[in-house]
Amino acid sequence: MRQQPTNHWDPLFFEQSSLFWPILPAYPDNIKNQSSWPTLQDYNLMLAKEINNKNNKPISFVTQNDKCPVFEEEYEPKIYLSGQIQTRLNNWHDFFQVLVWKTFPKTKALLNKFHFDAATIRQQTTKNQRTAIENFVTLFDECGSIVVATDKAILDLVSDFKWQEFFVNNKQNFGKNIECLVFGHAMYEKALSPYIGMTSHCLLFIVEGEYFNLATAEKTEFIDKLVHNYLSQQNNLTTKTLTPLPILGVPGWYNYQDESFYNNTQYFRTGRKKK
Repeated sequence: MRQQPTNHWDPLFFEQSSLFWPILPAYPDNIKNQSSWPTLQDYNLMLAKEINNKNNKPISFVTQNDKCPVFEEEYEPKIYLSGQIQTRLNNWHDFFQVLVWKTFPKTKALLNKFHFDAATIRQQTTKNQRTAIENFVTLFDECGSIVVATDKAILDLVSDFKWQEFFVNNKQNFGKNIECLVFGHAMYEKALSPYIGMTSHCLLFIVEGEYFNLATAEKTEFIDKLVHNYLSQQNNLTTKTLTPLPILGVPGWYNYQDESFYNNTQYFRTGRKKK
């Protein structure tokens, strides 16, 4: 059974799993030593340097407005038009949102623009149905991840749902020529109380071997540019652009990775073969 993460502040949350590794450079030491939740001031100081959205507005974190009487004050339009991200305090979901914005600023800004453009079009028409790109953005923004490898054949194992070959047979290759980075802030929140069935939705990229020699912050900067450039060039993004990934299968990311765990076909399912 899935356990809901509590709102109890735990500054050492990252010790629970190696899954949190991409966002650790964005997590400042002064907050690690705090006994209480970060404040909005803490969040804004965490940005360190100015991060702009696609409308060239500097990003900042502000108190959430429960009422949005006009379109411009809705969550995504407000980010695009003013740079202000409405943020709940004492909340893990929004805490990880802050860290992901700092870690992947280019990609986050692009996803916000996708949201804003689609919402603007809907605002100007009589239709209020979400579009395919909005569904893609929401899924990737909340639950996305990126898998990179030096060999296309390895990435094909993910596309083809060959989980034993990918996770078990390649266990020693993770960190050497295979790596997974969590992007979605909801996935980070779920990782506080992991459960069988926890699934991410990933993009797959081939990288050069030199990538694996980079420091963590250099890796995430590289991935941010890579994903941003890829998404910028796509004209037909849908949820099918993403590949489901039983993310607890990544070696070292779950405490109970025995043989029976990987033999659980209810979690490690077969599925569609992607082109």
